[in-house]
Amino acid sequence: MIGLKGGWITIVILCVLFPLITGCVTQPPTENVTSPLPPIFTAPIGGFVDPNNNTIRDANGTFESDYLFYSGTFSGEVKFLVSSQRKDQIWNDKSVLYVEPSSIMAEPNHTYLAKVYLNTSSIPKDFFIPQPSWVGPYGGSGSYSRYILKFNVSLEGKASQYCNDTMMLASFVDKPSADSDVIEVEKGSVSIKKGETKFFNITYRPMWYTGMGEISYSSSKTPLNVTITPARFFARHSFYWTSEGPDFIYTLVVKITAPSDVKSGRYLVSFTQSGGGKVIFDTRIKCPDCKEIDPTQKMFVVNVTVE
Repeated sequence: MIGLKGGWITIVILCVLFPLITGCVTQPPTENVTSPLPPIFTAPIGGFVDPNNNTIRDANGTFESDYLFYSGTFSGEVKFLVSSQRKDQIWNDKSVLYVEPSSIMAEPNHTYLAKVYLNTSSIPKDFFIPQPSWVGPYGGSGSYSRYILKFNVSLEGKASQYCNDTMMLASFVDKPSADSDVIEVEKGSVSIKKGETKFFNITYRPMWYTGMGEISYSSSKTPLNVTITPARFFARHSFYWTSEGPDFIYTLVVKITAPSDVKSGRYLVSFTQSGGGKVIFDTRIKCPDCKEIDPTQKMFVVNVTVE
């Protein structure tokens, strides 16, 4: 949030290539795409890199946080606006709370890093009174008084569906309830004939504490022809929740073809998720009948029987 270290600090626009925060990255076109990808994979997307870094202990210092923006297919002017809210009061005083840079000219398939700064002396003093319990982003018991940082993005004057984000600040190190990202695998076993093609979905659901980051999927070597669409994308945690869970979900399509000359038998194909933002809990894999699951490595194995 704000760092007024010696006055205004000039922050250079950074293009971010995971895992290194340096240089620019152009996302390669997805291979074997037979239909348009859902907007969540192609539209601009952004979020705080580490939403769990939300503790402010010093009432006379500065707090700062990194925000990552991926342009997707968009090109043009992007404006960043940061504000804060506490007890239904909203502040956007740029002398104590600001983002650098406040605007950029984005190119397609590039990532940009912005920094948010907050002068903690501007926070009401009762915020720093020790609180006995944690209250989650969507309610709960306890006397914790929330201070919310809001980050809003506009693309040439239009709202951005996947870019606005929030961070709930606390004056103490909280102990949130156990939670985890979820990888849902539609099928753990597939029966396929020679020359035939089968499809199934992998759905990634990042939870509240997951930072913005790049995700990639890969499969093990096999005599079968396996493609994942998209195999690489940017993802962030959900800001809103529905009755069915987080609204930001990422559904990938796996295509498996058995060549006509492949031997009949059982083939174990492993799939691995790599990258992503910082997660404070282990990823959970939900699969009806996957084999040799290794959640700590975000890996699962699908049993493919060629008839």
